[in-house]
Amino acid sequence: AVLDHVDAAALDHGAPAVRWWKQQGHPPLVVLSREEQNNSADVFPIEYLDIHNHHRLLHGEDVFAAIARHPEQHRLQVEHDLRTRVLRLRGVYMGLGDDARGLEALLLDSVSSFLTLFRHALVAVGEPLVIHKDAVLRAAAARFHFDPGPIQQVMQAHRSGERLADGKLPALRGLFAAYLAAVMQVEQSLEVSEP
Repeated sequence: AVLDHVDAAALDHGAPAVRWWKQQGHPPLVVLSREEQNNSADVFPIEYLDIHNHHRLLHGEDVFAAIARHPEQHRLQVEHDLRTRVLRLRGVYMGLGDDARGLEALLLDSVSSFLTLFRHALVAVGEPLVIHKDAVLRAAAARFHFDPGPIQQVMQAHRSGERLADGKLPALRGLFAAYLAAVMQVEQSLEVSEP
């Protein structure tokens, strides 16, 4: 939500609507002042590209219609976020030990974030914006040369609620190894393809 001014009074005024919004199962609302919105596209290039391509105007002027593009900042944010996610994935994995449920949760909880970053990695190397997650995975696998199978398995389990690898630790470790190799391939390919 973009308001002319954001102060405590404006937040108090909008709080009942935000509480209703959250009760409907929606994510928390982000509130920006018009000045913050005008000065944030270079700081949040991934988010602004997504907003530009997916926003719906509910009321007032479309303040996102003419968002400035910042391709270099976008690429840097994609690289930063990919590397950060890979480092976190490795660190959490090492701390899990023999916790099969924890490993399964790590894979299931991380897949959406990696697919979002794959979509933006494709844009960063000049590919067209792809929205649907299955299409993102196919395009990223083709562009960055990795086997999409492990990520597809995790996506399917995420959608269906079924167990990954029947919850068996050796199979989960094998799946993790292939999943990690795929996400690292995207990260490394993006770094190598810098202009």
